[in-house]
Amino acid sequence: VYCLIADKFSTEGNLKNVMVYPNPSKNSSCITFDNLTANVGLKIFNIAGEHVFEKAIENGNGRYDWQLVNNSGEKIASGIYIFTLVNMAAPSDKTSGKLAVIK
Repeated sequence: VYCLIADKFSTEGNLKNVMVYPNPSKNSSCITFDNLTANVGLKIFNIAGEHVFEKAIENGNGRYDWQLVNNSGEKIASGIYIFTLVNMAAPSDKTSGKLAVIK
């Protein structure tokens, strides 16, 4: 499965409108965060609360493809993950959710 890149960043958007797919990710190479605003901070934790991945998404096209790796570039294990997204320009604009990775 390939991840596509398209769209544009919204500068007026609301992170509550972000779509995350495929979720669950079953045999996929990435999970896509779509409808992002500009200047977003992404953090991903495993179900035990351990920090797995972090990325500042400053510029781009409204979409970010997480390649299912940790901060060291190693592939992550199957499991449940928690994500948080924060608009760095407006910290009250934030959202969080769960991801499932099945390999």
